[in-house]
Amino acid sequence: MGKIQAKDIIFSRLALFFILIIVFFLGLTDLRIYLENRKTGKMVEEKRLELEKIKQEKEKLDKEVSRFESPEYLEKILRERFLAKKPGEELLIITEEKPADSAGANKTTDDSIFDKILKFFKLK
Repeated sequence: MGKIQAKDIIFSRLALFFILIIVFFLGLTDLRIYLENRKTGKMVEEKRLELEKIKQEKEKLDKEVSRFESPEYLEKILRERFLAKKPGEELLIITEEKPADSAGANKTTDDSIFDKILKFFKLK
């Protein structure tokens, strides 16, 4: 019986070794799955936030489209950009007059090419 007990001990240690290896690899696989799941969860949350931003942008654009479709807004744009007027209205355009510097304007046109070259090289 002494030899049988030694075989049982050897096989039990060998079996225990293989069981520990299997448990180790199962633990590694479980850890990989857990880390992948966390990574995927973060990606899902990022995509959810991105979707919310896109929905808000869509709502904003829908409001803008509905504003463009209103006749009042179209009339406002026509009046501002194309200076349109209703029948019977008069259009008044106000412009600013820029003061003309008569001395400076004549001086630049009266200078000869030679004078301009001298001014360029600051010899005059």
